[in-house]
Amino acid sequence: MTYPEALSGSRSRPGRFYACAETLKDDGLFVVALDAKVAKTPGGAKLGHRSRVLVDAIVEEWAQQGESIDIEAMSLTRLLTTAIDLNGETHAWRSRILNFLNTDTLCYRAVSPGALAHRQAEIWDPILTWFATYAGAELATTSSVIAIDQARDALVAVEELLADELPEVILALRIISEATGSAVLAFARWQSAFPHHVIFDASMVEEEFQIQRWGRDEEAELRSSRVRTEFDAAGRFLDLVAGCPPAKASQN
Repeated sequence: MTYPEALSGSRSRPGRFYACAETLKDDGLFVVALDAKVAKTPGGAKLGHRSRVLVDAIVEEWAQQGESIDIEAMSLTRLLTTAIDLNGETHAWRSRILNFLNTDTLCYRAVSPGALAHRQAEIWDPILTWFATYAGAELATTSSVIAIDQARDALVAVEELLADELPEVILALRIISEATGSAVLAFARWQSAFPHHVIFDASMVEEEFQIQRWGRDEEAELRSSRVRTEFDAAGRFLDLVAGCPPAKASQN
């Protein structure tokens, strides 16, 4: 049984159908091999990448499976298969990231209470300052609830940063942008511009402020856990892909 046959179209956990998972070299790629057979994505492509450390980590996910395969727990496998099978969506992913710049959490500030406004400025301003230097363009901030359009120069500068990047990178940045509500935080995580916990905490400033005032609630806890899981998984994926040279520019 192959990977797509085992996992496609089934919500139940299939039984483990292999004894050994390992990394092999195949046509210039490092690939996941199950019982010495190259694993395929649901779309039929080789489950592989040019980054050895990424494939080794994915192999470890497969090796750690028990009697049944829990694909939901295999975040790196899911991210790579998505990047491979849906690479035609790269342009849409890139556009999604750019759209977040106009609604970026870090650019929308509270007026009151003053303590929250101070906390936002304290945590978010250094990150926006870093981003301005990194991207070569400053983002405007506002205290209005009405969305603002960032300057065209800023959007073009960010678009150029993403122009030749791998689909894997674009996918991970999109996921972090969606999870945190901030493309700026996604770029900061990609570049490891700040300690990872600082970047994540920046996405939860308002939630943590409300918790300090009113206490924790189940809905907020669930959201924080979900965001953290997506942030950590996509961030680790970026780290493992790092060092792999950008693919040649394409029409995607």
